[in-house]
Amino acid sequence: MEKFDYQIIRRKRKTIGIAVSKDGVKVSAPKGVSLQYIDEIIQRKASWISKKLFEISRIEKMPKLKDFTNGSLLPLWGISHTLKVFQSNTASYTPIFLQENSIVITLPSDLSEEERTNRIKLELWDFYKNQTAQYIKKNIEFFSRKLGVKPAKVLIKGQKKRWGSCSSKGNININWKIIMAPPHIIDYLLVHELAHLKEMNHSKSFWKLVESVLPDFKERSKWLKTHGAYLLSIEL
Repeated sequence: MEKFDYQIIRRKRKTIGIAVSKDGVKVSAPKGVSLQYIDEIIQRKASWISKKLFEISRIEKMPKLKDFTNGSLLPLWGISHTLKVFQSNTASYTPIFLQENSIVITLPSDLSEEERTNRIKLELWDFYKNQTAQYIKKNIEFFSRKLGVKPAKVLIKGQKKRWGSCSSKGNININWKIIMAPPHIIDYLLVHELAHLKEMNHSKSFWKLVESVLPDFKERSKWLKTHGAYLLSIEL
């Protein structure tokens, strides 16, 4: 039986809540609940807690982007792109563009260090969103035909913990950070959310529908589970 160290916080509540973070496992419990009962609940949730702790430790071990300065490496389509930052004294220039495996940003030369950092992040955020929108526009219709569905709307969102979602109204939300992943992983996310237009669950029927379009969906899903946490952790 797996054991976990956890902190108990007594609160005025009716149920037991478990939160797992980089700071450890915290249990919010009603004042009258016994320690034995709390431990029983922890053991019932052992598999889930272990999984969460593993995910968090994996994120903590991954390299973090300390800054967005000249020479930083940024993921795009599953490939590391070098950020190149230039300054210009003229009013006519292209703020951001791709050049082979580089993302090139040009900024006014009279910006302060703080203004320069904020402008770089803003340009990158806008760039990534546009790249995501272009990719989806190019591919969503193809996969919609494959599945025999038609979304009401496809929106680019900035969720912190989710890659995508599908509402009962037929609207699909896609996290803009997915453009950092390889194209075949982006396609998996599109098919996954489009399939929910027919199956609003993760039943066997849902996965068979996904498999009908992407026979190797399990490998793609595994990649996203393994590397997705790092991509979601990148903040602009």
